[in-house]
Amino acid sequence: MNDESTAFLSDCFSSLEEWQSGTTENLHARWRLNSVVSACLDESGWAGYCNLCRQPVHFLVPSVKAGASPDLREELICSICGISARGRAGLTLATQSMDSQSHIYITEQASKAFVWLQSQPGRIVGSEFEPAPKARDRLAERLRRMGGHGEIRFEDVTALSFDTGLLDAVVSFDVLEHVPDYRKALQEFRRVLKPGGMLVLTVPFRPDCAETIIRARMGDDGSFEHLLEPEYHGDPLGAGVLCLYHFGWDLVEEARRAGFSAAKMVMPWAPSMGMFCGLWTLVAHR
Repeated sequence: MNDESTAFLSDCFSSLEEWQSGTTENLHARWRLNSVVSACLDESGWAGYCNLCRQPVHFLVPSVKAGASPDLREELICSICGISARGRAGLTLATQSMDSQSHIYITEQASKAFVWLQSQPGRIVGSEFEPAPKARDRLAERLRRMGGHGEIRFEDVTALSFDTGLLDAVVSFDVLEHVPDYRKALQEFRRVLKPGGMLVLTVPFRPDCAETIIRARMGDDGSFEHLLEPEYHGDPLGAGVLCLYHFGWDLVEEARRAGFSAAKMVMPWAPSMGMFCGLWTLVAHR
């Protein structure tokens, strides 16, 4: 990255107890700043520096224009690359050591994050969980409209087609909460990484919860039993995708059980880059 990336900080925690004991006055002050910034944001957004675009930008908050409260995780969207605070933080973590030899897989393809990765050095592979060829054609057209290129690849994250030990990094942004057997996905992510390879993963994360909240579960017949009010997230084709989990700190332990030698929850912090508290990201190494 460039010299501006020196302003990018990240606090790391391995458990709920470590998070609670490590919540210093400095971290409390950062959380208080979140409230102040949320209250002050207007339609002009937040002026800052996008370390992906490497230039000053305005970070946009569309919800303010609609009369809603800003979402500092899903918004603060760069006016140039179009990537949210969550995506920019994750990409920063994933590409700090990236070079022309890096082989990176991201579990999305018809996305601004994939388009940005295509502009970087290294071999980039993306995919969508879409087996229907006609739907993949629509996703490919969406990718081209965003400035990307290539055909859409289909992958099931619980049964990846990559060879064992092939990849330098796996990047997954808010996908795991939709995967019924997320433990199998973690095992697959570990399998396809080289020794020392890195997983960078975001999910709906509850730092106040030791255990993952199961919102819905899939039966043997493929139907879903809703344990809580159904929650749907958007997808590239516009249909809602059922959210099955809000993850707790046991996700870190599940990553270790999947074979990762090290795993932690990282909270990036870079107000000058439009990144505030709450951007929890799992970082694990094979």
